[in-house]
Amino acid sequence: MQAYVAHQESLSFINHTSILHDLSLKNRTTSAVGFSQKFVDLISTSSVYNWYSPLRQIQVEMPGSSDVGYMLTFGAIVTTAVSLMLPYFYGEAVICIITPMILDEETAEFLINSY
Repeated sequence: MQAYVAHQESLSFINHTSILHDLSLKNRTTSAVGFSQKFVDLISTSSVYNWYSPLRQIQVEMPGSSDVGYMLTFGAIVTTAVSLMLPYFYGEAVICIITPMILDEETAEFLINSY
């Protein structure tokens, strides 16, 4: 969850689309801060016995709450950093070479072709 908050905050200074901001081809209904607030509200107002269903719902909605989502979130942070640090030609080459080596095929494809 913290990685997703960091990702969204790192993009707050630029105009962005749902692909950049939400790590999705469609808009998410809740921001990273909203997910964090849901989590804090849940653990502070509900019994531990009632956490399972709401936590599963947060996991379904939020990138970064599964192994694949976690890799997507950090992949996006690294991709953004590389894109900002290197000229376009070099950054694109680095991303296209490294991403498929360290991420699953679907996540790498999203970061290379959509993000």
